[in-house]
Amino acid sequence: MSRLSEDRLQKAAEWHVILHSDEASEQERADFQRWCASLDNARAYHEIEKVWGIFDVVSDPAGSRVVKTILDEQGPVRSRRIRQATVTTMSLLLVGLIGIDQWISRPGFTLRSLLSPSYLFADHRTGIGQMTSMTLSDGSVVTLGTFSAVNITLTDDKRLVELLQGEVDVKVAGDPQRPFTVSFEGTDVTALGTRYSLHDLGHSLEVNVTESNVKVCHKTSSQQCTGVAAGQSVRVFEGKTGPVTARDTSMYIDWSRSTLVVTDQPLPAVLDELQRYYPGKLIYNESQLSGLRVSGVYRMGSVGETLSLLGHSLPIDTDDSVPYLIRVNIRK
Repeated sequence: MSRLSEDRLQKAAEWHVILHSDEASEQERADFQRWCASLDNARAYHEIEKVWGIFDVVSDPAGSRVVKTILDEQGPVRSRRIRQATVTTMSLLLVGLIGIDQWISRPGFTLRSLLSPSYLFADHRTGIGQMTSMTLSDGSVVTLGTFSAVNITLTDDKRLVELLQGEVDVKVAGDPQRPFTVSFEGTDVTALGTRYSLHDLGHSLEVNVTESNVKVCHKTSSQQCTGVAAGQSVRVFEGKTGPVTARDTSMYIDWSRSTLVVTDQPLPAVLDELQRYYPGKLIYNESQLSGLRVSGVYRMGSVGETLSLLGHSLPIDTDDSVPYLIRVNIRK
């Protein structure tokens, strides 16, 4: 299957904004149908729809109002040039906004990863802020964290989960004849029956073992495999395994309950973790909040609920009056 060009994706994004603005004319809809007669154009539009759905912007009433308000402000007599500029600006949010990586500020999030074929065509994936679990035919349970993607292969002699990006937790069903392996960029983490997780940190891979033990091996390295037992953790960087250490339990995800467990951590560190699960932007002054400490168990599926709980125990206020943007400040 041929790779979609950025120009084609850009045009598909422009069509998507026009058609979801409630301002599309009958002529524009007819033009769109003719444009979609091309298989590659139709593919591009389908992929933009999937990407747009990741952010839940148009499906969210607030997001839909933003798009409509921008177009309504042009007045009853619309300038085609002004309208096209608006459409182009909105579509750039999907396929080319310079600096969005810094604005989003979350590990592993880039426009390239968002639009990459490996992510878009993965067997299973999650959007920003989502978690999902699935039970495989062998009884193993695979859980994906935020903005993650995997391919899964089960055959008579192997069980393989290929982590493409993000984080994955596996609870492996015992099967001595078929080892269970999670693979990431040349690193294989294998077990016969255990529970462990992998997290793509962007610059390295973190492996945490909850039950039993695993072995960490590299396809392109001559070094021996490294054993990691329950309660231990290891990081892999550029094909090299670091020292095996005790797992850090000061802040971690309890995959069985989809919760974030925090023990005496500075508030900015907790907000950094919550940012990975929020599709917008958390804005706060790190130095202002660094003296506040957090302990507790919080649901990963609701950043707003977690911030509300933190507001009951800490002297902070939150402002979410702007869609997809939350400010966290010291209470005055």
